Amino acid sequence: MDGYSGRWLAGRYRLLADLTDGATAARDTVSGRIVRLAALSVPDDWSKPAATPHDALQYAAAAVRVLMELPPGHRLEQILGTVVDDADERTLWIITAPLTGSRPLATMGAHGLVAPDYAAAAAHEILAALAIVHAHGWVHGNLTAQSVRIRAGGQVVLTGLAVSVAQEVLCGYPVQPAPLPDRSEPGSPAFRGPSTPEQAACAHRCRMLRVGAVTERWAPEQAAGIWPLAPVGPAADLWALGALLYRLVQGQPPYPEDTVEDLIDAVVHAAPAPAEDCGVLRPVIESLLRRAPEQRPHADEVQGWLRTLRYGTQEPLPAAPVYRLPAVDSSPAAEPDWPPGGSSARRHRGTGRRRRLPALPRLPRPLGGGRLTHRAALVLLVMVLVLAAAVCAVLLTAEADRAAEDASTCPFPAPGRSRTSGSVHRDPCGFRLALGPGWIRQQEAHQRVRFTRGALTVLVVPGRDPARSYGTDPLAYQRRQAELTAFRADPHGSATGVRLITDGPDATIAQGTFRWTGADGRGVIARNEAMLHRGRYHVLTVLGPAGQRDQVLALFDRLADSYRPAGLRAPPSPDDRQ
Repeated sequence: MDGYSGRWLAGRYRLLADLTDGATAARDTVSGRIVRLAALSVPDDWSKPAATPHDALQYAAAAVRVLMELPPGHRLEQILGTVVDDADERTLWIITAPLTGSRPLATMGAHGLVAPDYAAAAAHEILAALAIVHAHGWVHGNLTAQSVRIRAGGQVVLTGLAVSVAQEVLCGYPVQPAPLPDRSEPGSPAFRGPSTPEQAACAHRCRMLRVGAVTERWAPEQAAGIWPLAPVGPAADLWALGALLYRLVQGQPPYPEDTVEDLIDAVVHAAPAPAEDCGVLRPVIESLLRRAPEQRPHADEVQGWLRTLRYGTQEPLPAAPVYRLPAVDSSPAAEPDWPPGGSSARRHRGTGRRRRLPALPRLPRPLGGGRLTHRAALVLLVMVLVLAAAVCAVLLTAEADRAAEDASTCPFPAPGRSRTSGSVHRDPCGFRLALGPGWIRQQEAHQRVRFTRGALTVLVVPGRDPARSYGTDPLAYQRRQAELTAFRADPHGSATGVRLITDGPDATIAQGTFRWTGADGRGVIARNEAMLHRGRYHVLTVLGPAGQRDQVLALFDRLADSYRPAGLRAPPSPDDRQ
């Protein structure tokens, strides 16, 4: 089929219908089979100094023909051939086999969000297909909700590889780690990509026009547009997989797609929106969306995590990376919006305002000239009893809330200083901590207790903030807690190791390590824990100079293991055994 002209193509194939992905269904008049035709054209304002339009089309066709050497199977779209239209020498036709009995992954979420467990199963299949592409030295580069198709039995088939490779060539980019002159037809050019900053900028602009504002196709190394060109490898496909999973489960992309310029700028300079609604997939997605390619997990690691989610095998999930927590209002009534300007339908967390009681319904007016019948009197009595029971329930709930607040309030709120003694410190505010002797204890405002020894500081807040005002997500609470105000105020601060831990049936914990520059210009490192226990948040923070990082982390590990608020069962301590 290769080598024939576009006029021959028009004579051999009878066009049937335009498909939703931009291809055209056609019938081969010789074999009678149905095929898919995709056309790629060189623009009229072609200005590549490295190749003429004819040379670029010939090289793109040669690259697609090399793709035909990939092993046949059910996971990849079958490429049948390519034809360069010699009528104008500006169009390349790619012929592929039909995709009967399949539909794009985009239709899975057309009528609602995709469940995380289904998205995990689809990701497992996608990685199996990508493994074939990567094993032969190629990068797919076109992993979107339209190019991933689902067969009736649930199997995934990847399409769009040939189109992606041809597009990269026509924009002026290399398509493999090594060029392909020795595998091309005699006389075809050996196009190795941009060789000057000007050519790189031209290729970048061309790719912006061809690809458009599609997040999955703009991994940070592709969006940067720097010179020399950043290498694009399999890590770019894994980044695209993370963006695709985010789109399916969250219902929107991790970056705004208003224009391709805004999208590229956000990918290069901003962190993706947190995958708050992605459930168990959140740490996997946020690990895939790391900006540095070398920091993203390998495909086999991701497969292991997905097996953990699907089959419950014992394999640790990654800690969700946090690039920067957004600066937020620290007042209890404020709730940060994320992403900024997002749909109001997703702003479902509590606002911190006290709930108002619903208005009581009006009682029925008496019938019959002001005298009640026996039936009306009985109905009235029942309604009065029901309303009285409802009011009592509301009052009892309010009283219980006030009792819980009183129980969590430190009985000694006045500021004061004292020294700790013994291996386990039992604090008047109702918590215990394996602090050890020699620490200076100071009672501060806002129910916070400060311990200092040398350059190290320990902050404990035993149940100050209620979950009804701050929500039940410890990670969201950690983004606004008062003890990290200095971190949020530093635009160059960093957060690592942020993760969510379930500590039995009674407590859920968010932990993280935060670093910022203090007012004196010196680096500060803090290891922070926010524990949700019985509807209130307990905070444990260890701070110290950045140069004492190991001491801070070791001290935090010891204190986090020993901290017990009132009501949380603790293992026996050495003092108890004595």
